[in-house]
Amino acid sequence: MGEVTWVVPNGGGRVYRTTDGGQTWTTVTATGLSEDVFSISLRSPTAATAVMVTSACTGFKTGCQLHSYLIDTTNGGRSWTGLLPAGGG
Repeated sequence: MGEVTWVVPNGGGRVYRTTDGGQTWTTVTATGLSEDVFSISLRSPTAATAVMVTSACTGFKTGCQLHSYLIDTTNGGRSWTGLLPAGGG
């Protein structure tokens, strides 16, 4: 197996993976992965953690909030689940 790379395009719902340094690519339909992906960190060829970032404003550029959270996959990106913050809350 060569270099493993995952690409998550804007729009979410898909992961593109290569295990041969980019010569061939596989498209994986991803459940639980939205367009809010900020970054992905691979732990193995089938496991990764993604940082998700969402923002919302109550008015035009007022009352804005930014939220970040982690999601995780262990099955090659097919399904993603949220990770609880430290302390379980």
